[in-house]
Amino acid sequence: MTKKEIIASTLIILFIVSLASSSFIIDLFKNDNQAEEIINNSDDKKYVNITFKGELVVEEITFSIPKGKTFSYVLPKLLKYTNDYSIIDIDRELILNNDKTFIIESTDVGEVEDKQIDGLININNASKSELMQLEGIKEKRSLKIIEYRKTKKIESFDELKSVIGVSDAIIEQIKKQATL
Repeated sequence: MTKKEIIASTLIILFIVSLASSSFIIDLFKNDNQAEEIINNSDDKKYVNITFKGELVVEEITFSIPKGKTFSYVLPKLLKYTNDYSIIDIDRELILNNDKTFIIESTDVGEVEDKQIDGLININNASKSELMQLEGIKEKRSLKIIEYRKTKKIESFDELKSVIGVSDAIIEQIKKQATL
C-alpha cells in the first residue's frame, strides 16, 4: 500500500467515525425535558399519548412520550399521581408505540357481600382495613393477603400462615376472629 492510499484510508475511517460519534454525542447531550412535561401533543407522530385512569390522586392523567419508549420510562412520572391503594401491574418492558389507556387498580376491595359470617371476618373478601383488625395483621400483611388472593383463594389457615409469615400462636388467634 502506498503512502497516499494509507492517508486516504485513514481519512475515510476518521470521517466515518466522526459521523457516527457526532450523532452519539448529540443524543448524549440532548435535552429531554420536553418529554418530562405533561403535554398534549397528539398531532406529533413522534409521540404517543399514554393515559392512566383509576386509583390515582387525580381522575385521569395523560403523558405524551416519545414513541417506542418502554413503560419503565413513564413509571417515575406516574408514581407522582398514585396513592397507597394503587396497583401498577404493567410490564416495565412494554414498548409504547400507540396511544393507550391503562386502568390502575386498587388494593382496597371496598364493599363486598359476605365479609363477615357469624361475626367472623372472611379472609378471602375482606378489605384492607378489615384485615388489619385481625391479630398480628397490619398494613404490610393485609396487602400481602390482598395481592395473593388476586390469583388464588386462600383455602386453609396453614396457607394463610405461609402467605403472611406468622407463628402458629398468631394463626390460632386469627382463627378465633376470621373464616375462609
